[in-house]
Order: sequence, then C-alpha cells, then structure tokens
Amino acid sequence: MVLVVGTVSSIIGAAVWTLIAYVISSRRQRSGAVAGNWYQITYDPKDSSIVWSIEWIEAVHKSDTVAGTTWRIYPHHFDRRWRFQGRCCDARIRAQYWADRGNGGEGSMKLYQLLRSNYLGRFEEEQVKSYEIGPSFVDFAAPIEWIRVGSDDESAVLAKLKAIPEAEMLTNLPRRIRRRLQNSLARDRLSQKTFRALAFGSCLVDMSGPLANEVERVRQTAINDERLQTPRGNLIPAEPRQPDTG
Repeated sequence: MVLVVGTVSSIIGAAVWTLIAYVISSRRQRSGAVAGNWYQITYDPKDSSIVWSIEWIEAVHKSDTVAGTTWRIYPHHFDRRWRFQGRCCDARIRAQYWADRGNGGEGSMKLYQLLRSNYLGRFEEEQVKSYEIGPSFVDFAAPIEWIRVGSDDESAVLAKLKAIPEAEMLTNLPRRIRRRLQNSLARDRLSQKTFRALAFGSCLVDMSGPLANEVERVRQTAINDERLQTPRGNLIPAEPRQPDTG
C-alpha cells in the first residue's frame, strides 16, 4: 500500500513539474520581440506623409514564428479584420495576411526592425485591373510601419485617432483591446508630450542599410508610377483603391 501511494505521489509530482515547465516555456516563447500590441500605419505610396489607414495588431511570437490578428481603427471600414502568420528572423518579419471579416484583401508583408518599438516595411497584394476578357491583375504595394502600443511614438498615432468618433472606432474591437485603447486615448489627452510627424521613415536615425533602401525604394516607385505610360495608358490604375492589408 505504501509503495502504491509513493508511486502515485511520484507520478503526480512529475506531472506538476512538467506542467510548470510547460507554462514557463510557453511564456518565454510568447515574449519574443514582436509579441504584444502594435499600431500598423499604412501610407500612401505616392506621398508617404499621408496616412491611408491604421490598424490595431495583437501579435504572438513563438521561437521564429509570428502570428496575430489585425483590426481596422482608422479612418473607416471598422468591420474589417485580418489574420497573419509568418516568420521573424534576424529582426525581419515575412508574413502572409488574409481577411477573415469584412471586405479586406490578402497578400504579404515584409518589415525590418528599426527599434524595439518600430518596424518599417511594405505590404504587397494583387489587385484586379480589368474584367474585359477575364480578370487581369496588377501587383500593388504600399509602405507600412508598426509602432508599439505604449511607446514614445504612440502619441503621433493617437493624434490621428482623435479625429475619428470613438464609438465607431471601438464598436468591433474585443473588450480587452477596447479598454486598452480607451486608456491610451484618455492618458494622451492629459499629456503635453511633443511627437514626431507620422510619415514613413520619419523615425529613422541611421539612414543606412535596408531601412534607408526601403525609404528610397518607396520614393522612386512613386516617381516611376507617375512616368510609367504606354499607348494604352497607365499600367496601373490612376486611382488605386486604398489598401486592404492587415
């Protein structure tokens, strides 16, 4: 009897320690550089000082895998939501995204880490050009930036969000995110903090390497798009629809 009790106790003890180790391991896996809440800002590819849209991102980072959910919070289409999944390796994110609510799009995004609170990059997706014979597609891309919620640059984002009716912006958000965003907006109203202009690349300090190359690529693409003409007209729509990225 004593032997049985001792064996059972050993099994229970081993199970408890295994569970503790699993919980600790899971928490460590979720504490990667990308884990947590972010704002995603999408800029006009022809004028990267113009903000097209802002989304709230909730990300999980396990080992080299990153995944998450994105909700639209500016300036409209608040019913849109996306999922994304990809890899984060050497401060670079490569991910696929797709809409799972609302009339959003799907595509890919590539970002480089500038600081712990900033990623810069772009999204790419196919857009329908015409339906004359059959659907034809063109590649479309726009610059994006991730700013961590609660970072120094958050005030620049909140300044944009204050132009949106709060009730509309919060309607489709989960309660935990709604509460977090409301707290940020309320706290920022009491702040006298100055903030940078919200424009692609304006957070760059060291204008070298892949981040600077990306800023220059965005600038050159905008110039080329204006010049790119054929006998049939523009190769890409003169007024591309605003991005559906998460």
